[in-house]
Amino acid sequence: MDNDVAINKCNNYDVNEITAIISKQLCALNIEISDFNGKNVLIKPNLLMKAAPEKATTTHPAVVEAVCGILKSAGANVIIADSCGGLYTESVLRGLYRVCGMENCGANLNFDLTYETIHNPNGQKSKFYNIITPVCKADYIFNVCKLKTHAFTTLSAAVKNLFGIIPGAQKFEMHARFKNPNDFYHMLVELCKTVCDMKPIINIVDGIIGMEGNGPSGGNPREIGCVITGKNPFAVDEICEYIVNLENQVSMINIARKFLYCPDSVKNLNIIGDGIDCYKINDFKKPDSSLNRLTKFIPNFLKPRPIINKKKCVRCGDCVRSCPEKIITINEKNNKALIDTKKCIKCYCCQELCAFKAVKVKKSFIFKIIK
Repeated sequence: MDNDVAINKCNNYDVNEITAIISKQLCALNIEISDFNGKNVLIKPNLLMKAAPEKATTTHPAVVEAVCGILKSAGANVIIADSCGGLYTESVLRGLYRVCGMENCGANLNFDLTYETIHNPNGQKSKFYNIITPVCKADYIFNVCKLKTHAFTTLSAAVKNLFGIIPGAQKFEMHARFKNPNDFYHMLVELCKTVCDMKPIINIVDGIIGMEGNGPSGGNPREIGCVITGKNPFAVDEICEYIVNLENQVSMINIARKFLYCPDSVKNLNIIGDGIDCYKINDFKKPDSSLNRLTKFIPNFLKPRPIINKKKCVRCGDCVRSCPEKIITINEKNNKALIDTKKCIKCYCCQELCAFKAVKVKKSFIFKIIK
């Protein structure tokens, strides 16, 4: 796979500046804009949930608007499509597009709720995937993601963003199918590679303002100051994990390295633009759940796990609906959510989709010793 990756400085969400940067990067990567003339191009942003752009939970609309402008000027037919973490309905999509700022980006918005089954006969973890129809109809895919930490996968960037093509609540079913975290990470790598084999894909990372800590929704915005572009999502994520000081700590990328989908080190990438050392943030906060990798010989009940902050819980039920194992209930005594921690598979879907940050990661006393 192509190992050329472009990275350039960008410290604000000015559409004209972002347009100039991405245009320059596409040229440096030998991507001919004229090739998109008359083609159906899908922009797949990260629209995890209804969140204002300044929260850094979703891809900033200025980046999406810049990509739309470039493609439309080339004569492409552009559509924005994503499937958020919960229900996949027209009303949900309308609210998502509105709150996340997609309505004024200059492209058509997807309301096709159908999906198609694509087969992956050589897959080790899954022989098929159900993916939203706009992906199948597209001639090209622009994977326009957000650079964030992630409670379950440690990093959310190009590879993880493509999990959003699984329709709605079927994502929870995937977590239930692949309870073992390493199996889930392997499945994500296979899904990403399957999409890359289906369609030409260009990955653009909104690394202007990212998210650190308990991402992908419960963390805090952190200025990173760059835009990253490349054809190979695994190579792009190698850059991302290096910048946020997670090198070799992201299982998805380690699996991709074993399959030779990307080099064994960022040193073997062809980096175009500013270089990466000037962007590295040594104190970028990791998700609390990342401590689980230190706990191989620690009993399960002492490992980090999601719990409900009763003061913040508004009993909306989103965590109940998002739990793959159906082990979250609303307590009849206090009307607050309750997690059966003994049966929890620690996928953190509840934490990811709680708009009120009422699900937190609990760490035991043991981490005062091992950190």
